[in-house]
Amino acid sequence: MPGLPPVTGTITQTVHLVEDPGLADPPPPLPALPVTDPAVQARMEELRVKYRETRIAFVSATVYDHSRTYLRCYPSGGGDKEVSGWSNLDFNHFSGFATYQVKGTDGEIREYALLMGIGNTDTVRTGEWMAKHGIAYEESEAPELPDLATAGPAFVITEGETPDQEAMVLIQDMHDLYRVEGARMAAAYQARVIAEEQRKAFFLAHPPKPKDVTVLFWARDHPARPTTPVKTEGGAQ
Repeated sequence: MPGLPPVTGTITQTVHLVEDPGLADPPPPLPALPVTDPAVQARMEELRVKYRETRIAFVSATVYDHSRTYLRCYPSGGGDKEVSGWSNLDFNHFSGFATYQVKGTDGEIREYALLMGIGNTDTVRTGEWMAKHGIAYEESEAPELPDLATAGPAFVITEGETPDQEAMVLIQDMHDLYRVEGARMAAAYQARVIAEEQRKAFFLAHPPKPKDVTVLFWARDHPARPTTPVKTEGGAQ
């Protein structure tokens, strides 16, 4: 966890050779049912009818001042379908979960698996640090974006003269999701931030101490080997 000192100390590992406790062997796997089995065919047909394709959403997000986000999206990982642009959302609120569903304006329910890399930039602190080191700070130029509180979620595509339709649907669906669930997503993010700070404070007050490790080892299927337990210091076995 960032901001915490490294854990220091010594770990002692002790290995005890013990008698085979006679654990039962795991049961053999169940035989596969033939595809001609009526029950198997019925189950496969049920899955086919109910199957909903999961689309993979690859997103690279840079959040500025928790008020706007520069996005690069790759639907299904296709580099040739990259779409870049700006959003008036804080995409930190999309972290913390891996899948989501969106009911589009067309009535279709689309399921996504989200793979997102995200970074945050505080423009004030970054500008101050660079000025301190004699470096001119040039903030990324973002287009005019509607105010989230009054206009709701919105985005502007800045790269790609003919944006890929699948990528556009992906970005639109993320904003539609936020339009419905944004309050809950923001609250969940704040709860994660608070929990992380509390956890960090706990570890600063109670630095973790390495614990010794004890391993119980026995050999199986080797009858030629001695089965007498090896006694260690203190009589442990």
